[in-house]
Amino acid sequence: MINKKLVLIVFLVILSFNAHARKAVPIINYLDIPVTTSTGDTVTEEQVYKSIVVAAAENLWTISKSPERDLISATLVVRNKHTIVVSIPYSDKKFSVKYQSSINMKYSTSRGVTNAISKNAFPGSSVGGSSSEDIPKGAPLIHPFYNKWARNLVLRIQSELMKL
Repeated sequence: MINKKLVLIVFLVILSFNAHARKAVPIINYLDIPVTTSTGDTVTEEQVYKSIVVAAAENLWTISKSPERDLISATLVVRNKHTIVVSIPYSDKKFSVKYQSSINMKYSTSRGVTNAISKNAFPGSSVGGSSSEDIPKGAPLIHPFYNKWARNLVLRIQSELMKL
């Protein structure tokens, strides 16, 4: 009979290998996302700022406001191993979430490899590329979890704005 502990160890090793083997993907920046509320009312920059702060905190991001009035820097640290930093410019009409830096996220630049880029990575965002295009040489690449975490932040911000 196969030892259950041995099977579990082998499974965890295989799972661990797959987690580390993820291929870097193009960085997605979420640009000029319209500020919308459930009522359609206009909002102030301060209300947008507060919505971003609440959304970031709920997703375990830490934020710092830039000396520039309409810019936030948000940092996410995952398991004290991975760190990503995004800039969030905002106004009463729109906001963006843009890659700033990362630690231990496989950041690199493309060598001109053919890869599929999702044209509609996020509705309402200005994301370049379309399916089955070549990734331009020098395009920034990152672990796919970066795009997932940034997208989750955007969705949470939108959810907070809908409460206004």
